Amino acid sequence: CMGRYAAVPSSLAPLSAEDLAAFAFVNEAVLSPDGVRVAYAVRRMDLPANRYRAALWVSTLDGSPAERWTDGGAEDAAPRWSPDGNRIAFISDRGVAPEGKTRAPKNVFIVDGPGAEPRQVASFADDCGDLVWLPNGSAVIVAVKDAAPPRAPDAPKVYDRIRYKSDEGGILDLRRKHLWLVPLRSADGQPRRLTDGDWDDAQPSISPDGALLAFTSNRTADRDRNTVSDIWTVPLAGGTPKRVTTGGGQYTNASWSPDGAAIACLGTADAVGGGARNTRVWRFARDGGAGRDLLGDWDRTTGSRVMSDVRGETAAFPPVWTRDGRVLFIGSDQGAANLHSCRADGGDVRAETIGAHQLAAATVDREARRVAGVIATATSPGEVVAGQLGGPMRAITGLNRELLDARYIAEPEHVQFTGADGWAIEGWILKPRGFDPAKRWPLVLEIHGGPHGAYGYSFFHESVSYTHLTLPTILR
Repeated sequence: CMGRYAAVPSSLAPLSAEDLAAFAFVNEAVLSPDGVRVAYAVRRMDLPANRYRAALWVSTLDGSPAERWTDGGAEDAAPRWSPDGNRIAFISDRGVAPEGKTRAPKNVFIVDGPGAEPRQVASFADDCGDLVWLPNGSAVIVAVKDAAPPRAPDAPKVYDRIRYKSDEGGILDLRRKHLWLVPLRSADGQPRRLTDGDWDDAQPSISPDGALLAFTSNRTADRDRNTVSDIWTVPLAGGTPKRVTTGGGQYTNASWSPDGAAIACLGTADAVGGGARNTRVWRFARDGGAGRDLLGDWDRTTGSRVMSDVRGETAAFPPVWTRDGRVLFIGSDQGAANLHSCRADGGDVRAETIGAHQLAAATVDREARRVAGVIATATSPGEVVAGQLGGPMRAITGLNRELLDARYIAEPEHVQFTGADGWAIEGWILKPRGFDPAKRWPLVLEIHGGPHGAYGYSFFHESVSYTHLTLPTILR
């Protein structure tokens, strides 16, 4: 049954489990406001310490050598350029680990350039996340868990909510997460909590005039039994939060229009089974009301939904408004993920990047004319790329080139099956080293994918490793 495939050479060494420790991982690339430089964190394993470490690097788009902005002694992540493009805020676990902990909490730091010593601007007792700058550069906003209540070390843990565990998060401690404003100068005061209540608040987005904060939250009465999420706004100076979306859908990742009159977001109109449905781009007036699905009859999903085992779940790329009346978003189609756009009033969906790859993350410059991101392929776990919007993307890094050039990495071949009700089901076959089509071979069949995700053109170390065992592998 394998006779139609050509022979595969076997001169290169196979990829091994031990090679995982030699990989460099990059999960996001952040373009500077002027579109000249791109910042990214390079993450590597430290096996003796049983942890990861990461340093921040900055590359220019003209091909000049990259500069390292932090030393990589801790795990520095989530670089965010200041509005003027002169500094980078980031999250790091650098510092002394509290008693009973293996590392310091991930707090906010600012670094002014290569060789400069990062300075800590927040000292929360728990990890910070969802880092964004205020438009005037005076402060940042982060999401942080509420403080832990006093508890005896031997006291039993009591769970009184249905949602007490999650994938990757494990057993939860049931503390809520809220948004905080962190001034960068001590003269401007101490960190101030912007949201509170018995719910989680995340994904902050600041209006262009800096007056309103949009965020994602499920504040429904039955929130522990549903998957609703809404876009809310609250005045940055303080006030009562206001719901923008419908209260019955699953809406996330708010993005303000340039004039601040509208909010684009990702979501589904019905929260029931929302994770298994195509996620759309929606537009709402800032004061709420009926939303508009901007994608029309485009029968695909937003987000980078291609699975990989060398990175966690990819954070969603919020919609981005362009100056010429369009909205950018990442969409997934037939095992690939690329940048797309639609008109800001709906329709005319088109691809802005094309290729058999996974665009795992992306950002644009202030004018939304240049784009940078991370592209993974079936034979590479991910590299930083950049280019003009609508044009070709150029590789900025080659972090794993030396290792991959020295290993046999099976290039997947696309195949198609006829499934139930005549549906066309896609798959990929990876052939082992020394494959001989004249012989019969045992076969590994990996069944996964939709409706929550899909195999495709992204790196999957497990499947590549099967080919080391001289086993053809089909992903479907």
